[in-house]
Order: sequence, then C-alpha cells, then structure tokens
Amino acid sequence: MKTQKLQILLVEDGSSDVEAVCRAFRPYSENTNISIALNIFEAKAYLAESNPDIVITDLFLPDGSGMELLATEKNDPGYPMIVMSGMGDEEKAVEVMKRGAFDYLVKSKKSLAFIPTIVRMVLREWETLQEKKQAEIEMIKAKEKADRASQAKSEFLARVSHELRTPMNSILGFGQVLNMNKENNLTENQKDNVKYILKAGSHLLTLINDLLDVSQIESGKITMVPENVNIMSLLDDLIILLMPLTNEKNIKITNQLSDDSEGIAWADLGRLKQVLLNLIGNAIKYNQVDGSIVLECEKPSEGRICIKVKDTGEGISKENINDIFQPFHRLEGKSAFVEGTGIGLNIAKGFVESMDGTIKVDSVLGEGSCFTIDLPIGKA
Repeated sequence: MKTQKLQILLVEDGSSDVEAVCRAFRPYSENTNISIALNIFEAKAYLAESNPDIVITDLFLPDGSGMELLATEKNDPGYPMIVMSGMGDEEKAVEVMKRGAFDYLVKSKKSLAFIPTIVRMVLREWETLQEKKQAEIEMIKAKEKADRASQAKSEFLARVSHELRTPMNSILGFGQVLNMNKENNLTENQKDNVKYILKAGSHLLTLINDLLDVSQIESGKITMVPENVNIMSLLDDLIILLMPLTNEKNIKITNQLSDDSEGIAWADLGRLKQVLLNLIGNAIKYNQVDGSIVLECEKPSEGRICIKVKDTGEGISKENINDIFQPFHRLEGKSAFVEGTGIGLNIAKGFVESMDGTIKVDSVLGEGSCFTIDLPIGKA
C-alpha cells in the first residue's frame, strides 16, 4: 500500500535557504514533496489550487512581508504555518504568532538542518489541536440536536396534555353528575363503578397536568406571579386538605410555626402550594404507619426563608439521593410499589427554581428524610 506523501509549501526567495531546507528533507524524500514559491504572489496562486499539509514561509519576501500572507489566509486554514526569519526579534515572533503562525523559526544552519524534526512536532501539535476542535464541534452539534429533541418533546407533551385534558374534564363532569344520583336510580354496584370512574379520571387528570407542567418547565414558558405568602396559613390549609391520607396511616403532622409573622415568603402561591402538597404528600406515602411529619420554617440568612418537611419514613439511599429530582425516577425497595409517576419532585424543583429558590434533601436510610425549600423572604 502506497503511503501518501507529506505536502510542504516552502515560500522562500533565498536560494541558499531553499537548498538548506531541501537538503534537510533529502533523507525523507520518499514520503515528502516540497513545492517552492519565490514570493507571495506565487504562494497565493499555489494555495488557491492546492491544500498542503504545512506551509513554511520567510517573513521578508520580494513582494511584501510573509505577514501579508498570514493576514490574507482564512482564520482557520486546513494546515499549520511556520514563519522563518533571520532576526531573533522576540516582539516580532509574538506578533507573528498572534497573526496566525503556528511556530516562529530563527534561520541558521543548525535550525534549518533540524527543520524536519520541527515540522513533525508542529504537525503532531496541529493534529491534536484539530482533533480537539473537531471534538468541540461534534459536542456542540450533539447539544444542539439534544436541545431540538428536548424542545420537540416539550411541545409534544404540551399539545398532548391540552388535547387529553378537554375530554377528561368531560368524563369527570359526567361522572360527577352520575355520582349526584338525583333520581336515586343507581344500584350500589353502579354507584361503586361511578366512584371508580371519578377516582381513575382524577388520577389521570393529575398525570396530564403534571406532563403539562414538565413541558412548561423544560421549555422555559412557565409563568410565575410572586406575592407575599403566609407560610403558616398555607401549611395549616394543606394539613387539613391531606387529613384523610394521614388518618389512613395514623400519621401525625405538626406545624411548628406558631405565629403568622414568623414566615412570609415571596413566591407564587399556587405553585408553592403545589410544591408543598407534593412534598407533604410524599412524606405521607413513603412514611410508616403511626409515623410523624414535622413542618418547620427558618431564616438562614438575610433576605431568605426556608421551609422544611421532615418525615419518619424509609429514607433514601446514598445511591438514589443524587437522582431524586430527575424526571421519572422511582425509588427502589419497598418504595418502588408506592403509586406515582416519578415526576413530582422534578416539577417541584422546576417551580422552586423559577421562584428564585432552591430545593434539597437530606436523608438517612431507615430513619427518614428532610426536604428543604429556600425562597426569597416576603416584601414589606
């Protein structure tokens, strides 16, 4: 198999320097081809027709400076350029490198004799640089492709959610009419079936709304209307709302806020209520029978307020805790059999961050978990 020759363009008008470079490459003549241009005009003509592996040019040429050749080349040529000069001017070397040269060589008998070694070193560095640039280009392309796919997915979820929500509301509406049983003509079995319809429909509507929330968060189209939110009042309302679930497992919820003035957050009331409903709901679902939940509020720093939801549940392992806020992530073990889609915490994280806040979890396996929401404090 024939190896392709290394193509070198030498731009040099000094016959002795041309001879010295050619002599240095003579031992490698079988795999090296040197084309010679005596001035910038000839060099440009060559480059217009050919694409060498490397260009070696003198700084001072009959029709101008080698810098002119550098300046006229495109910003990212397909080959490295070495500039030679008889002067060891450090400032000129720096200037040449800034203008696009890959290396600067002070001409002497010794340096010209070693030019094949210098060329090999430059080409190795050049190839490494090109591989790095190509990897960066591929990474950018992959990111753009992933962003487009994510955007398409978000738009699809939004459309599907809207399309499903309308008929589902109709199903629930007719189910509620049947459940009212004004004519009292339903059998006990039919009444039970209607309750199943309402329960399943309500669950499906929640899933549809969750998908819509996910699509809004991912597309950045979520709308927040911040206001002063009384934390104590909000938590008391949620405790009452969730009482049927706590009674099923005999779980005690304690709101440790004792004064309305203790906790005022600057947040979207509806979104914060949804976040806390998810956190407290999870604390109930994943808790043990006769367990407990404690709700706390702290002011960790100036202008910030924290809401904590502590439970005595199964806890989260170290392996799972880093992925807990990822969409569709489900816990392993006993928790894997608890009803849910695995997107609630991802939605909660998106809502909290959209309110200029943060959410985190601390957990000990077998002892319980503590979810902490950090939000801006209410405005006077």
